[in-house]
Amino acid sequence: MSNRILTLAALACAAVSSFAEVRWGQVELAFFRVRDEDGRMVDLPTKGIVLPVRMERIDARPVNQTRNPFSAFQFPPTFPEASTVYQNDTPSNYFYDPQGASSADDINILPSGNGQWWYDLTLGVNTVLGNSVKVMNRQLGWQFYTEGLGHDVQSLTSLVFDVGWVFLPGQFPPGSWKYTIPIHNYWSQIPNSNKPRVPNGLIYFAQQWRAYHILGEGTFLDGDFSSVFSGDLQPQVGSSEDVYWGDWDPMNGTYAEDEVDFFGGEPNFANFLMTLSTQATGVTDTVRPTSVSLFRGIPNGGNVGSLHFVDQNYYRTNKGFTVNAQEAPIQIIMEGFASTASLTGLSADIMTQANTGGLQQTVDMYNFTTNQWVQVDQRAAPTSDTRLTVGAPGTPSNYVDAPNGNIVRMRVSFKATGLTTLANWGCRVDLSNWLASHP
Repeated sequence: MSNRILTLAALACAAVSSFAEVRWGQVELAFFRVRDEDGRMVDLPTKGIVLPVRMERIDARPVNQTRNPFSAFQFPPTFPEASTVYQNDTPSNYFYDPQGASSADDINILPSGNGQWWYDLTLGVNTVLGNSVKVMNRQLGWQFYTEGLGHDVQSLTSLVFDVGWVFLPGQFPPGSWKYTIPIHNYWSQIPNSNKPRVPNGLIYFAQQWRAYHILGEGTFLDGDFSSVFSGDLQPQVGSSEDVYWGDWDPMNGTYAEDEVDFFGGEPNFANFLMTLSTQATGVTDTVRPTSVSLFRGIPNGGNVGSLHFVDQNYYRTNKGFTVNAQEAPIQIIMEGFASTASLTGLSADIMTQANTGGLQQTVDMYNFTTNQWVQVDQRAAPTSDTRLTVGAPGTPSNYVDAPNGNIVRMRVSFKATGLTTLANWGCRVDLSNWLASHP
């Protein structure tokens, strides 16, 4: 083999390894508004909703710079649990507009996705500085493009959804990332059975990277966060025109007809890096614990039945003895049985309260594949009854012990991290269930 070929092979391997960084993070859901079958915009419940997010480092460039020929050695993920109905992911040409904190693209989903639930959504982002504070990726969708409305007038009409995903501090280091949000975990956490379906078909899809604000209207992070495009080919699944709406005159979240633009055509097609999968049906079971035990702590009332419903029938625990200072003095372990190991989503659904401030609450689920506890949430322990629903990261079936009857296991821990007002502090748990989704 010639030195030149060896050198190229080495460069290709280096390129592959440099793109192999994968991180798991979490996103909070600030709001989720969607049009129902009667044409009304409905606000779905989002309080306490936290979902896992998978982030993979990619090689994206500013649109006016030279492509990296070795980036083609990275391949997009597949979605075995669901049907891919839109995919535009050609790693040989990821690029971004450095002033692209707000833009919109047309996506035409395969007809097979019509009327189905959105399952997983993959997008791309480039960030110059990363995020040391919360940032929001606001996603909006419209059904129609209307010409003739003029400058600075919204040309994308008939809003069908408006979603605010909040990335926690430190989730995005500087660079380019492809990230996947398991939207199906959210559907499994909505407690009613009449959930409106996210519309499918032709959608004008906007991404806005904003500073976090409680009302969802934080300032645009222009010059720091930009959506990533995938431009070598037209979409591999579904279709999209070679145009996008650059929200630049001015950047205000209004996509006017005179802001329609493109990047000069092939090889820089103006289509978002995006993959969307859907699922036709699904069932969510509430799995109630059949046993509860204290690994650390002193019981102070209640039993496993106290954890089944929100009814102020509490399972109470005071702090106990620990082997070392790193251990949590309260560690409550619950076990239950899922109806199947073939899960599409698994979430913890808990309601807790501590009797003093200065405590930290941690929720873990047991991964039976790795035989390890996996932290799914950590926050300041609430001092009033607070409900939290949070999904398990990764493959849901890994958290099910199939050979032993589909056991699922959860741990809720409390530890002092600040000043407490009580020496013998404790906590109470009103609810501790799993939400298990399956086909």
